[in-house]
Amino acid sequence: MGGSIVSAIDSHDFDISVLKPTSPSPHLKPHIHQYYQSPDQINQTFDCVVLAVKPQKLSEVGSTVSHLLDSHTLILSIMAGTKSDHIASYLGNPNLPVIRIMPNLPVSVGEGISTGFANSHINARHKDIASRLFKNTGELIWLESEAQMDAATALAGSGPAYFFLTVEALTSAGVNAGLPEKTAEKLARQTLTGAGQLLKEHKNISAADYRRQVTSPGGTTEAAIDSLFNSELPRIYLDAVKAAIKRAQELAQGLTKS
Repeated sequence: MGGSIVSAIDSHDFDISVLKPTSPSPHLKPHIHQYYQSPDQINQTFDCVVLAVKPQKLSEVGSTVSHLLDSHTLILSIMAGTKSDHIASYLGNPNLPVIRIMPNLPVSVGEGISTGFANSHINARHKDIASRLFKNTGELIWLESEAQMDAATALAGSGPAYFFLTVEALTSAGVNAGLPEKTAEKLARQTLTGAGQLLKEHKNISAADYRRQVTSPGGTTEAAIDSLFNSELPRIYLDAVKAAIKRAQELAQGLTKS
């Protein structure tokens, strides 16, 4: 995800330095101003530091990058389930300006949706930096409270996986019904992406309205939709989102205990 964000950043707006133990992918190198393999190689502070690591790595990262920060450095975290006060604490300054942003995979093609929360130490300049960093990735929505981040992560951050699983399931259903696998997969892919494009192009028409348009009374689609409701598909998605939220909370609890 960190690489997707780097590739979307306008290099005319920022000088990007990357700290990573292994060399960046070739397609990222044109975007990177400076590359470091070790924090010991760095002798400057930064306007913004993006934490694109697993939550379990926070304590390790905090001890190695704290010297790169001053009191005005914006910390931008894309770690799931990791609260802003914990991030600031691990970085050695509880008053650091921290923005948590949860992007999703389509940011890599400029079609993502990211949700952000800013702690009480953020000013207008910090928000402007975050908005400029993410301007080529899709949409960025600011949340009113940090408590909403876990739900946003479960819905939008994990959401592409639900979509891909639906493509897999429809492909399998098509094969089971007698279609060649490649044909079934192509039908599933384009049907779902095309339907998504309709929602994107016509934001005044809800998904429920489109569903009703497609579902003729007594027709084949109605039979399929009735089957999905009878199998409690809405409850299945509800349970999936709840499971993702629970895991985010467990990650946060683990950081609190450590």
